[in-house]
Amino acid sequence: EAGARAYIERIQDVTRAIVLGGTPVVGAIRGWGVGGGLEWTINCDFAIAAEGTRFFFPETSLGVFVTGGVTELLPRLVGLQRARELIMLGERFDARQALEWGLVWKVVRDADLLPTALATARRIAALPPGPVKALRRILARQQGGGLDACMKAETDATVTGFLDPESARRAASSASLKYFSSS
Repeated sequence: EAGARAYIERIQDVTRAIVLGGTPVVGAIRGWGVGGGLEWTINCDFAIAAEGTRFFFPETSLGVFVTGGVTELLPRLVGLQRARELIMLGERFDARQALEWGLVWKVVRDADLLPTALATARRIAALPPGPVKALRRILARQQGGGLDACMKAETDATVTGFLDPESARRAASSASLKYFSSS
């Protein structure tokens, strides 16, 4: 259990750095934003997705649990019913749908992804840092008032899933990349 908990805490530390850190985060997402990749997409200040990007949460079908503050942040973005659908049923969706739901800030052509992300980062970097840091801190408190408690609960649930032999079997069999085939 200690090893599984330490592993999940390292994952949660990434979310803490993205959401609660002092530096704005611009995400450039291409390909598959699955599980933790989707969680960290939601954590970004400005998530920019390439047109062909696809997303989903496979955790529940594997017998484990989401992390990254998703159980608090996702319902705020998409509503409780859609959050249940996405997490429990693992529904897949594309970049345009992610934009419509507010999970990404912008969708661009694949070739424009990195130039757009870099231009956005430069624009933010040119701003005075004091107000930017204050805004991030205030918004994190507003959106994630219970983020630490939420992430602790997620960690406990994920560790439980990792320690379950059936979940380990499911996760091992998912390595065949069957989850990444088109649906």
